[in-house]
Amino acid sequence: GEGALGHPRVWLTIPEETGFVECGYCDKRFEIDRDHAHDRH
Repeated sequence: GEGALGHPRVWLTIPEETGFVECGYCDKRFEIDRDHAHDRH
């Protein structure tokens, strides 16, 4: 949840070098699927 029930909404950038980023609030790891990624963002 958001606010008092969880952490705020955040936007994370996945570095090309590592292919993943971890949320600083909940430590959830987000990994890029290189087979479906593109440079249009």
